[in-house]
Amino acid sequence: RSFVKVWSKTSKSPVMYENGKIYFDNYQNCYSCVHAVPQILYKMPKRSTQEKIEDALLCESPLEQTLPTSSDHKPGLLVLTANNWLLRLSAETGKELQSVYLSPNYKFKYLGWDSSQEIFYVKSVQNKETPLSRQAGVTHSAFMYLGIFRVFPLQIVGILEINKKGFGSG
Repeated sequence: RSFVKVWSKTSKSPVMYENGKIYFDNYQNCYSCVHAVPQILYKMPKRSTQEKIEDALLCESPLEQTLPTSSDHKPGLLVLTANNWLLRLSAETGKELQSVYLSPNYKFKYLGWDSSQEIFYVKSVQNKETPLSRQAGVTHSAFMYLGIFRVFPLQIVGILEINKKGFGSG
């Protein structure tokens, strides 16, 4: 058995594969893999450092639900940007469908699913006490923050503070 090289592409960032699509450059370039040679579906314009995509999740609507808009029924990409915007993009075109500003007070960096994949969370970076703040007597009880969202339609459930009193220091 022999194999023939039909296509190649390099990437400095991790390459992701989901549902017949390959994502490059932090989900900014998407290729369809249904043909013999991958074909580009979309290429987003270059983003500034503040708008850089930190994390992303692919989501698809449940078939049995009636949703408010027709775009809610199409596969989407939930992306978290460096400047704390949560965006829902079309997984087929890269077009922005919805945007939510999370907070100027916390730095969110990670996205994740609950087990049902109907709710997802955004997680902030951990607040670490610096030697300088400890020396100055400034203490922060908040360890991190979790934002909880319903996917379809995209809506916030709440923001939780994880603090050292309730959950310990690490």
